[in-house]
Amino acid sequence: TLFRSIIYELLDGPLRPSELHRHLPEASERVLAQQLSELIAYGVVEKTIIDPVCKHSEYRLTDLGRTLIPIIEQLRQWGNDFRPHLEKILRDNPLYG
Repeated sequence: TLFRSIIYELLDGPLRPSELHRHLPEASERVLAQQLSELIAYGVVEKTIIDPVCKHSEYRLTDLGRTLIPIIEQLRQWGNDFRPHLEKILRDNPLYG
């Protein structure tokens, strides 16, 4: 999901909105802004205004946001471990094929 992707992109440090959009080109600017607003509301991401005149800002993970990393890693590992099984189900099931 985009939430997970945003969290991963911010793992190595703060990024400006344009940098996030470059890392996540599949997301429109509007959707990215909406998702960032939700993550801020949840306390997972924080926004810092760098230059109010030029409207430069950056986003970073909060301490709460960093607690999600192990959970996301476990889900990623589960997906990798069971990918062949899930692909077979999707391939063999007429509802998905």
